[in-house]
Amino acid sequence: MKIKIKMTTHGDDARKYKNVMDFASNLNPYGVSKKTLQAVTNNLNKISQYPDSDCTELRKELAVYNNINPENIIAGNGSAEIIRLFCEVFLNRGDGVLITVPSFSEYGANAKLFGGKIEYVGLNPYDNFKIGVDEILNKVNNNTRIIFLCSPNNPTGKLISKEDVQKIVKENPQTHIFLDEAFIEFSKQNSLAEEVEKYKNLFILRSMTKFFGLAGLRVGYGIGNKNLIKRLSDLKLVWNVNSLAQIAAIESLKDEEYIRDSKDLMGGEKQNLFKKLSVIPGIRIYPSDANFFLINIKDTGLRSHEMKMKLLERGILIRDCSNFRGLNENYVRICVRTREDNEKLINAIKEII
Repeated sequence: MKIKIKMTTHGDDARKYKNVMDFASNLNPYGVSKKTLQAVTNNLNKISQYPDSDCTELRKELAVYNNINPENIIAGNGSAEIIRLFCEVFLNRGDGVLITVPSFSEYGANAKLFGGKIEYVGLNPYDNFKIGVDEILNKVNNNTRIIFLCSPNNPTGKLISKEDVQKIVKENPQTHIFLDEAFIEFSKQNSLAEEVEKYKNLFILRSMTKFFGLAGLRVGYGIGNKNLIKRLSDLKLVWNVNSLAQIAAIESLKDEEYIRDSKDLMGGEKQNLFKKLSVIPGIRIYPSDANFFLINIKDTGLRSHEMKMKLLERGILIRDCSNFRGLNENYVRICVRTREDNEKLINAIKEII
């Protein structure tokens, strides 16, 4: 029996449009580390060699970065591969899956692919999309196999407190808690990576795409207890992370100056953008712990697609959030860019409303 899965989109592909400022992709606006670019340039000859299928050096560097052991890490061809692999290994047909919404659509797409029975838990827009821990706990039953959480959440930008995650983990020891921390570098909260041996049912997803800007090379990784990681590793594709991607990720993790400067610059620009957008009539901007903001534009009289098209006419690309489960045509998302770009966005929004 074939399972039909509806393909989901992840916002707008900036390559479709010429000469636009991309406020849709949630990437570090300062680009890739210069040391990383140099390391890739210096190792172009590696394209004629097979990559290390175990990502040995990369996992060692990730272990140092996260203060854990290499055995607690699996590297993947972007975080999307890790999501699919996790569902393939741990889901049987008919197993229950809980997903908070709005959230990243790949959780549901892959859970369906491997026969999961999905139940969605809506986040409350009147409480800044704060997660309802008790609501999640009340929906868990003996058939619940995986609970997908996202912190900071995409597209809301809202963090889940460590205490709330730990409560969900502790009260559901037989259920896998899949915690997506793809945007954790942009927040002030530390990762729960060091907790994975303490909580055997906790698995953490991380990405080198957003903060480190390696979107085109596809590097993601998962963190879990050693036995869990071994089960995933036994089924992963061979040579799944190419040589240049491994080199780029290693050098990015080593560049402490780049990491520090990116956090400092992004923090300042984020505060400035939030302050200026907050005073525009008709705009409701939600507080965010990530490098982007979810905005309710209902009172502007524009729908999300209309705002997107009007801004495109001015060379600016934003994310129409109407295709996120749990949202509608009243919502758009914009990421934080440089001061100059942010000012252009602010002026353009003022023009169209």
